[in-house]
Amino acid sequence: MFIGANYGANLSLFPSITKDYYGLVFTAWGAGGFLLALLAGKMYDKHQTFAIAYYGASALLVLAAITVFFLKPPRHTIEHAHEHEHE
Repeated sequence: MFIGANYGANLSLFPSITKDYYGLVFTAWGAGGFLLALLAGKMYDKHQTFAIAYYGASALLVLAAITVFFLKPPRHTIEHAHEHEHE
C-alpha cells in the first residue's frame, strides 16, 4: 500500500526537467531497480553486509550528480523555445 501511494507521489515531485529526459530517467530507474538490486543481493551473499551495496549506490549517486553537468538539452526544447520567440 505504501509503495503504491508513494509511486504516484514520487512522479508528481520530479522536477519539470524530467519531462525532457523522461526516457533516460525511467530507463535508468528500470535498469537500476533490476540489476542493482540483484547485485546488492549478490554482495550481501558474499560479504554478509549491505555496506558494499550502499557504498556502490553512493558512488553511483555522485556519478549521476556529475553527469547532470554534461547533459545537453533535448533538441525539441530548443526548437520549441524558438517558435515562441517569433510569436
